[in-house]
Amino acid sequence: MHAKAALPNKEGKKLTRKQLLNVINEEVHKDATIVTEEFIGYKILDKKERIHLTIGHSKEYVKGDVHTNIIEGFWSFLKEE
Repeated sequence: MHAKAALPNKEGKKLTRKQLLNVINEEVHKDATIVTEEFIGYKILDKKERIHLTIGHSKEYVKGDVHTNIIEGFWSFLKEE
């Protein structure tokens, strides 16, 4: 399992859905399973030919083997720097 993070765009703003999809298409193998939280921007993945699993943090942090702990730890590390 690998974790990828999409940093803000060149202007320091959050990525648009189109920009996010471009990052995913460039960085994530087309057959990979993508695991995200339920952020609305990721809904675009449901319309593409991708395996997309979500974790609803308002309900749970782990669903069987599905979790976002790796990337959550990455963001925690970045915030400390």
